[in-house]
Amino acid sequence: MFKRFLLFFLIILLASCVPNKDLIYLQGETIAKKDVYKLNNQPYRLQVDDVLTIDLKAKDDKFVDLFKKSNLNSGIQSGGNGFASGTNQQIGYLVDRHGNIRLPIIGEINVLGYTTKEVRIKLEDKLLKYFREKENFFVTVSLSGIKYTVIGEVK
Repeated sequence: MFKRFLLFFLIILLASCVPNKDLIYLQGETIAKKDVYKLNNQPYRLQVDDVLTIDLKAKDDKFVDLFKKSNLNSGIQSGGNGFASGTNQQIGYLVDRHGNIRLPIIGEINVLGYTTKEVRIKLEDKLLKYFREKENFFVTVSLSGIKYTVIGEVK
């Protein structure tokens, strides 16, 4: 009985160990400091499952109310893919698997691979259909949610 247990334990021990060179992640050549600096200073490009916060300010409050959470009861917004919780918060728009966000009145806009500044300019161009002049409204786009993975020990 003891020999079977010892044999079983040794088989489990040998089968569970994976050499470091067989691990897929964190392999390859090391990156020089200047390349890391270059990567860190490039603007972030939007990806699937990112969450954007879009804030619109304009002279016409009725149009702006469509983009605000304050006129909704509570919980998650119904319809579209925008969401927010609580009251008086801005709505976050989730980038779907096709790279689009859905906005009231404007509809779907593709944002995959764009920076937040490029999305703001794109929205301003779409909003010019509803406002006479660009000075009548102000749009702010910011990244409010991003998915990431942590490998290793975290304290």
